[in-house]
Amino acid sequence: MTTEPTHEPTDSDPRESRFARDARLALHLGRQPSAILPLLRGWLVKLWASRGGGFYGLGYVVTFVALEIRSLSSGLTTVSGVVAQTVQYVLRFSVDSVRNIVSAVIWPAHLFEWLGGPAGLIALAVGYAVFEFAIRPLVQAWLPEVGEAMAEQERRKQEKRERKRSRRAGDRS
Repeated sequence: MTTEPTHEPTDSDPRESRFARDARLALHLGRQPSAILPLLRGWLVKLWASRGGGFYGLGYVVTFVALEIRSLSSGLTTVSGVVAQTVQYVLRFSVDSVRNIVSAVIWPAHLFEWLGGPAGLIALAVGYAVFEFAIRPLVQAWLPEVGEAMAEQERRKQEKRERKRSRRAGDRS
């Protein structure tokens, strides 16, 4: 019996459906469980870069991960082994994930709610300054992929703009 080599899944094939990509990823992790940390790191880096790669993006990632962990851990204590309850749990977790995305997007509002108006504004300003002058250099040294992901995202945006411009120019002629 021959085994095919396992390669790390990529997002390189845009025609591949999300389900097919996720199934391929699950199979890859089943064969190589040690690959989860590099994949998780890559996903978090892309998530951070998608939110600008700065202070706001870091707040988004931290908030989202914390909310997801809280949703997952609270659900695990209430679900028993019955298949119907498993389906219910997956659906509830999916809904919670959407809610967590929205909460993560507005994380500065949660800071203001928690600390109050002026104190929240001061905490946000101090957090931004600390991030820019102390944390960003450390992160850039530790996670150079954030800069690469941001550059890739900017390249894709530029390509999209150029395609739109060329279509407009074609429509005018």
